Amino acid sequence: MNIIGIELKNFKTFKNLKIECNERFNVIIGPNNIGKSTILEAIFLWKSAYDNFIQERNGKKFYVGYNNRYLSFKDLYFLRAIEDSDIFYGDWDTASIKLVFKIDNQIVRLGFNFEKPGIRNSYLKVNYNGSQPDFDRFSELMELKGVYLKDAIFIYQTKPISQITKEEPFFNNAQLLKKISLAKSHELIRNKILKTQNRQSYFVHERFKTLEDRLSAVFGKRYNIRCKNRNTIDDEFVKITIREDNKSEVDIALMGSGFLQVVEIFSTLEFVNKDPKVLNLILIDEPDSHIHSNMQFNLLDELKKQTNYQSFVISHNDRLIDNIPEGELLFLNDDIKKMGHLYPSPVDTYGTIRDELASKFCNITIEPNIKCFILTEDEKFDLIKSFLLYNGFEEETIEIISYYGCDTIGSAIAIGKYIKTKNPDANILIHRDRDYLTNEEIEEIKMRIETLGFSFYCTKGVDIESEFINAHHINALYNNISIEKAEELIELATKDVERDSVDRLLKKKGQQKKFGIEIIDMYNSDIKRYRYSKKVLSRLKGYIQNEIKTNPNLISQSDFIQNSTLKELSDNIWYN
Repeated sequence: MNIIGIELKNFKTFKNLKIECNERFNVIIGPNNIGKSTILEAIFLWKSAYDNFIQERNGKKFYVGYNNRYLSFKDLYFLRAIEDSDIFYGDWDTASIKLVFKIDNQIVRLGFNFEKPGIRNSYLKVNYNGSQPDFDRFSELMELKGVYLKDAIFIYQTKPISQITKEEPFFNNAQLLKKISLAKSHELIRNKILKTQNRQSYFVHERFKTLEDRLSAVFGKRYNIRCKNRNTIDDEFVKITIREDNKSEVDIALMGSGFLQVVEIFSTLEFVNKDPKVLNLILIDEPDSHIHSNMQFNLLDELKKQTNYQSFVISHNDRLIDNIPEGELLFLNDDIKKMGHLYPSPVDTYGTIRDELASKFCNITIEPNIKCFILTEDEKFDLIKSFLLYNGFEEETIEIISYYGCDTIGSAIAIGKYIKTKNPDANILIHRDRDYLTNEEIEEIKMRIETLGFSFYCTKGVDIESEFINAHHINALYNNISIEKAEELIELATKDVERDSVDRLLKKKGQQKKFGIEIIDMYNSDIKRYRYSKKVLSRLKGYIQNEIKTNPNLISQSDFIQNSTLKELSDNIWYN
């Protein structure tokens, strides 16, 4: 059983769209905010309606389709929707989602109708009025296969993972399947790994061999997985360690984000239903966020070996395009949305698609005199431009381009590659705020960028403002303020903003279920790293103004705000 078509009407950004799907593998690409992830959301909403119409007493039959059933709006957390009106196109208050299945050479069209009620943000009315014969035929086909309706379709979605929880309690199989079906698979990586072990293996080091072999196929190196629980019945938390060849054994929480996403995918596939009679659907959203391009090729190759799954992948990786066989690439842009028909792109259009994908990220003018293109995540350029100029960049021969709003660093890389096709001699510098990423995550991004011959600059604190909070810099600008006094003022401003700094850190790290005391300890362990520099700088200006009796300008040049990476790059471009 496979999906061969998806039909959307008045759903979010789509007025009418028919999608022709490959029965095995589909890679959906297109510009940002065009609606790629919306297609995956539509599949999830359809599945919620499907589950809601299965009879409780007879799991082989659906409730009749002309009677409305209801989906609570608060349970539709997988939809990016603040208001229920966000689910519908324009001013419409009705929508429909239809999946077209191929089952033993028979075509079955299962469509649900959704309606917004008068009570705002309460629930959706759902029915399948007009599709009753197809729903009856579907239930009959599943009964002939001996499959209950609840087991006929399994959907698994993976999203980019930056970190996992420090402690993960044990879950039973039912709890695991429930969380996976709710797109919360990342919360139970250790449990899924534990379920993949072969307990019949005589040798302990071979118990996770199947999963280890898949990881090896993707990363090109061997990993050893160990369960450190002596008693899985009485212990509260699952303990899993990883050892890469010739490296020390570490807790899985310390592994890089790319490894975590890959092991999360494969541990789930090992655990979930592999019955060829049912539909096992894999939805992979933005693997380019944390997985290196070369590893993505290997990941997709390894996924294709699993014949019992149908996959949908969303990606910005232009290198991936050239490695996608004909019939598997779905390119979505404004013209196709207006036409209302998305079908697999012919191979001879791949080059055009790659150029359009890169150029549509932003309005790029490639001037021949530009020596360095700076791709920044900032929407406003004043601070980053000043910092570059203070580090030797020449204003007349640089171009700053924002990739603000793009989904991943992969978008910036795609823009950089596009620029290089138009100006091969240009230097490309990609700027990324450190935010709350780990050193390992920053290093992974740096390696991805520098492997392509581009340069990478990351702020020392959470944002670009952190570069200007420096006592020696303040003293150099206003020498009537001593270094000691400047340190005191910085400390006061930092203390004033401590609550906001900790709150921001809590919002990021709280997703990992860390306790508040752990967040405070993390903040205190490296205050300069985690403080909310934008607000600290604003408060600091106020304190300095009280000292010098005039409005200070800390975004000024001094010898103390130089960055070694930027200085080396500017020296090579303009002064060698």
